[in-house]
Amino acid sequence: MSFSNPSSPRTSAADHRRDNTLGTNEIVSNLLSPYTLSPFGHMVDDNNKKEHKRSTNRSSPLHFFIQLQEAKSGDDSSSICSEDSQDLNTGYFAGRVVKTPSKKYPKAKKLLRNKVTADDSGALSDSEYQSKLRRAKVSSDLKETSSNTLQVSKLNRGGSLNLGKNSKRYRDAFHNRSMRVAKTSDEKGGDDRKRTIVARWHSFQQPKTSEGRRMGIVDLKDDGARDKGKYSTGTSIVEMSCGQLLVVRKLALVTLTGYMERYCPTHRSGWNWDLPKFIKRIKTPDYKDKKVFGIPLVHNLQRYGNTLPEIIQMALTWLELNALDQVGLFRKPGVKSRIAKLKSTIESGNNVSNRMDVFDDHHAYDVADMMKQYFRELPDPLLTAKLSENIVAIFQYLPIEVRSEAVQSAILLLPDEHREALYTLLTFLEKVTRNACQNQMTANNLAVCLAPSLFYSISGNRSSTASPRRKKGATGQPDEKELSETRASHDCLSYLIQHYRTLWTISSDRMRKCSFNYMEESKPVPLESLGAELHVQNWRGYLSECIKECVREGKERPRGWVSLNTSDPTVTVYFKKVGDGHPLRLWKAVTEVEAPPTEVINHILNERHLWDDHLLKSRIVERLDADTDVYQYVCGQPITDYCVLRQWNKQQSRGACVIVEVSITHNGAQLLLGGVRGVVLASRYLIEPCGSGKCKLMHLSRVDMKGRTPDWYNKNYGHICQQYLSRIKKFFEHYTEGPESKV
Repeated sequence: MSFSNPSSPRTSAADHRRDNTLGTNEIVSNLLSPYTLSPFGHMVDDNNKKEHKRSTNRSSPLHFFIQLQEAKSGDDSSSICSEDSQDLNTGYFAGRVVKTPSKKYPKAKKLLRNKVTADDSGALSDSEYQSKLRRAKVSSDLKETSSNTLQVSKLNRGGSLNLGKNSKRYRDAFHNRSMRVAKTSDEKGGDDRKRTIVARWHSFQQPKTSEGRRMGIVDLKDDGARDKGKYSTGTSIVEMSCGQLLVVRKLALVTLTGYMERYCPTHRSGWNWDLPKFIKRIKTPDYKDKKVFGIPLVHNLQRYGNTLPEIIQMALTWLELNALDQVGLFRKPGVKSRIAKLKSTIESGNNVSNRMDVFDDHHAYDVADMMKQYFRELPDPLLTAKLSENIVAIFQYLPIEVRSEAVQSAILLLPDEHREALYTLLTFLEKVTRNACQNQMTANNLAVCLAPSLFYSISGNRSSTASPRRKKGATGQPDEKELSETRASHDCLSYLIQHYRTLWTISSDRMRKCSFNYMEESKPVPLESLGAELHVQNWRGYLSECIKECVREGKERPRGWVSLNTSDPTVTVYFKKVGDGHPLRLWKAVTEVEAPPTEVINHILNERHLWDDHLLKSRIVERLDADTDVYQYVCGQPITDYCVLRQWNKQQSRGACVIVEVSITHNGAQLLLGGVRGVVLASRYLIEPCGSGKCKLMHLSRVDMKGRTPDWYNKNYGHICQQYLSRIKKFFEHYTEGPESKV
């Protein structure tokens, strides 16, 4: 007796066993996810799904993150299944045989459809895929595997494992691991496969995984023990790479949104962006006439390379040296005439940026009041207009047990330049509180004096010098809501002063939830391992490939590069995205220098202190060849230590010179001044002669300075590259004095 296969047959017992095995693997893999609330969350029966959703613990923000992942899943495989098949797998029609009418096509379309055959086995579920075709596909895969074991067969998985974001990540990871097969030198036969191109813009290597991990067998105890030892003491924000910060900020956004939804009455729908009824477009002001006061932090960073102006940092240092014992510091007002004179002196310039003695003629209260005015006149306050209300709401509505995690999440969501400036200010204020027995300024007293200058929506009358872009305080007697916000802002700033070190350290539990990959961790490799996986002999072969690529980049037309406007029109800056999985862009800066290439290359190699204003210390760790060494240098602020392998060549064609640098790990390169270890993914200089004793200087750079997100690099790093080349160009400028001669 023969039976015809219906359009949606019931699964056999063998298929059920196979699906149970796949489901077990899915549960094991999902248990590793940091967003799984319970190990039994995947075992809920279909009939009890609604009850399970009602009984979900909403106190944890991770439940919101799961819904966010499902809603924003980027997997296109879900669109492959037809609407009929989705209806059959859910609801009333689950497990029932339903006849669907066949669709009729025109003759021309039928002919085209008959000619094209697609393999949809990986996109259909088990109930839709006929068992006969399944067995034929499995047998053909086994034959191909047995005939050629060196070739990795395509992974075809049926069932619901092919749908969703987790399965897409699994397929991509499996494909990447399978295709990274090193080509041995003793291969024989007519293998015409092309040699893999060197990963030119970073030197990171994927860690080798064991056979059990490659097959998906994971020991949860070993994973937990290794991660616990890896993040045993927590990780400071300034030590994290840009890829790690990108992941941690996503978790912070989910965490803060979950707490706001649960506890805040005004945050029922997530973030509380209260828009006015009539939105007035704010015209971007012009900051050309301003130098210090009233300039956004990001503009100061793009102009001078510092988050805070250098004169403001010197004012903090002067107060630390001379005014920590002054009673009522930041509480007692200064003399307005002396403060106005000090501001005009700073704003006019007159070479006061490198002199601390400009404050010697003023009282400590004048300098402290000037500091308060600087932060009050920022166009966007230090805690930003976007996050101030949410930070205040944390101390109004959230319970104490979750307050620390919520505040840390808000700090992570601040722009990088605001977070760095806030850390600098809190470090100074904490030193003031240590001398509270002399100056009578505790953390609470400082919070009362400084909160109106740092927050956005704090009620009360504002000074006339406040930025016009800030919200104006209400006049008259404050109501109960305004008083509550004011008290919460004082509690917030006092809490930040007392616990800023803990808030800037990500706990080990939070780090384990993120599950970083090797590209996000961005760890340099040792000298011996450089180029091991890239089909080059050793580090010499890797550097040789980098030199060739640098010369090739200088000859080719700038395709794919996007220009960036900078403050120096003589330096052209470009950027482009590199499709290697790392979030950092590749930057290129080009200018013309009035010197031959040999002088410029010696200036870059041996006189870094003349063109890098942030250099604190440098040394040569080891000299490997006549044209190769291991170089270590330290820059600030904050203090960042770099250890690079650099090689130069002065004998290129047509008199050109090349320098290539890449970060490595070296036993003799311990941190010189403390700080963190930065990573130079790629730094290359091409110097070509262009006649009349001049040369063209091109700098390719991709550097992770640690503690900043990719958005910070997108806005600021191109301007930093421009500042380096501007100083090199200025060093070789020739000035002629006297009247122009008449010929």
